[in-house]
Amino acid sequence: MSNLLYPARRRSAGQVVLIGGGSSSALTAIRLAERGFRVIVLEKAKIGNGSSSRSAAGIR
Repeated sequence: MSNLLYPARRRSAGQVVLIGGGSSSALTAIRLAERGFRVIVLEKAKIGNGSSSRSAAGIR
């Protein structure tokens, strides 16, 4: 997560691609990156500005 591209202007290779940049994806991306994974988060708007609280994941 050291390189944020907005908008993405080059091809990127990652081991994990997360769709949506809500709080759940952001935390997942951080944890995976801490464990050495190359992570790409695809978000159409702003990172952390999503609706994770209304997702089917049921964050409690």
